[in-house]
Amino acid sequence: MFKKILFPLLITTLLFSFAGCASKEKESSAKETTIESKDTEKQEVKEQAINSYTDENLLYNDLYYQNIDIYLLNKSGDEGKCINEDIYATLEANNINMDDKYFANCHYWDGIFYTYIYSKEGDENKGFYALDLKNKKIKKLLDEINVLSDSIDYYNDKLYIEQYDDSEYKEYVYTISDDFTFKQEESENKDILDALSHYSIAASPECATNRLPVFCISRALDNAGYVIAEDTFNEKYVKVFSDGTTEPIDLLSDKFGSVIYYDKNRILFRGRNADARSDEDFSIYKIQDNKIETLPDLTGIEGIEFADNKMYYSKDYTIYEFNLSSEKTKKVFAFAEETGGTIFQSRKGHLYAQHIDNGDIKWCRLDGYAGDIDFTDIGYSIGTVNILKYGSQIEKSKEVKCPSCGATLEKMRYTYFQLKEEYSKYASKINKALRDKVAPFFANEYENDDTCDRHQDPDYFVVIDACHVVSVNIYNSQFLIVLMGNDWEGGGPHGSYQSYEYLFDLNTGEELSLKNFYKGTEKEFKKMVAEKVKEDFKENSEPYFATNVDDAYKSAYALASIEDTLETDVSFEEDCILYSFERYALSSYADGPISVKISYKELNGNDKITRIR
Repeated sequence: MFKKILFPLLITTLLFSFAGCASKEKESSAKETTIESKDTEKQEVKEQAINSYTDENLLYNDLYYQNIDIYLLNKSGDEGKCINEDIYATLEANNINMDDKYFANCHYWDGIFYTYIYSKEGDENKGFYALDLKNKKIKKLLDEINVLSDSIDYYNDKLYIEQYDDSEYKEYVYTISDDFTFKQEESENKDILDALSHYSIAASPECATNRLPVFCISRALDNAGYVIAEDTFNEKYVKVFSDGTTEPIDLLSDKFGSVIYYDKNRILFRGRNADARSDEDFSIYKIQDNKIETLPDLTGIEGIEFADNKMYYSKDYTIYEFNLSSEKTKKVFAFAEETGGTIFQSRKGHLYAQHIDNGDIKWCRLDGYAGDIDFTDIGYSIGTVNILKYGSQIEKSKEVKCPSCGATLEKMRYTYFQLKEEYSKYASKINKALRDKVAPFFANEYENDDTCDRHQDPDYFVVIDACHVVSVNIYNSQFLIVLMGNDWEGGGPHGSYQSYEYLFDLNTGEELSLKNFYKGTEKEFKKMVAEKVKEDFKENSEPYFATNVDDAYKSAYALASIEDTLETDVSFEEDCILYSFERYALSSYADGPISVKISYKELNGNDKITRIR
């Protein structure tokens, strides 16, 4: 069966999800803790964990996250623990509930975990906190913080928060006593702060990542001798010295972009296209020579990290190292494209990346990356790529060209899933069916009535048509569910997306549909769905075309069916189905499909997905 869903082509397909190791899965965490407690050695490690991991090495998956694992490394960087449980326990002990809230800008210094709690406006818990995880104490330091631009640092045994507020720069400086008392001090950089009233501070020479800069003015002065500031309105850059005096950096003036690194000898600048806001170039300003050079190989890079006078970045599923002194680039590590990205972090002289081992996603340390890669498993399994756990995906692509002028008219790419034989003796039968599903996709002939003159126009839009595996699941050890997605873009205001879900019985190799899981009549099914829609309408009537509950019921009853239709669709979960009415059936395009949940208990009397026909 298939999902006939159309919406703008702004979709990023994630082939893995991250499960929080504490968060809301309290039952699961409790079971894991019980099992762990039976192992004496593991219990001893857990009891001493917070005391022994006192370095600032945190690994995490994103800038904003809720219920995402946060890992604390030990000083040697070869082992550690997930600290979600400790974080949530500390917050709960201080009456802070994390429902509908997110962490951001997390750091760990000298035994204290720092985080910004991001929540809706007016929430009294919103703000920047320090957490003593060992003793379950918290301290709220600031009510507001701009997590995207404000910088936080722990330097020379002091906590620094650089913040732009009310058209002026402020620097909050704290000393922290052993009893978890924070004492705010006057900033020693008053002259620089006064000079920055018309500028914004550029990135730090010790920037851990360009998303979460670890920076303070004192660190920059010690390491570079100056702070770079930018006049964002006039696109002028200046050096600001400790006494507040400034010196223009003429070669960077009138350049659109940002300074991302600087030290005593060089400034690294990332140029941008003023219209598209895309990467234009990278350039390096050599201070002693007073000249600027373009670095063409760095265009289009992502995930920038700095460590030990080197810049690490990802491009085309590969991590590279750029030596800032020699200006030479070398390949560090190539990701499998199936991971869906290149997530890595540099911490204390080590490089860490997410590696997939038989479908399991793990944080691993990359040792010896000057030559052959050696993975050190540091014990953090953070999720599963079911596509690679249960099988593999095959990729094919082709281009359709004009037979007359040779111009590319359409680019096509598709992947399809192939099940491992260990999961079903009918794997070959299922795999053939899955191959056959995508065969028509490639067989379609592209129709194009444009002339060759139009094809040669620089602005001619090449049609993009891509079919890909979105997710794979096996439920109740018997049912394989493969979800496919099809992205299409043809030059209009937005593209389109369709998704297709296929369900197979691993015990027989048959492809199944809703009729295999429902024991009632068509009329009984229509009534069941309409009752669900009726309850949904009572809770929120806003998306519906219907103006009263009776009309909503009648519309749902008329459209519902155990057969596949253009107006409805079914998604199979482990314990329920999601029955959806597509756009324009019960609601507008903008409001999207309306879905109701029907448990298998209601459908056929079973707790989990169970075939009855």
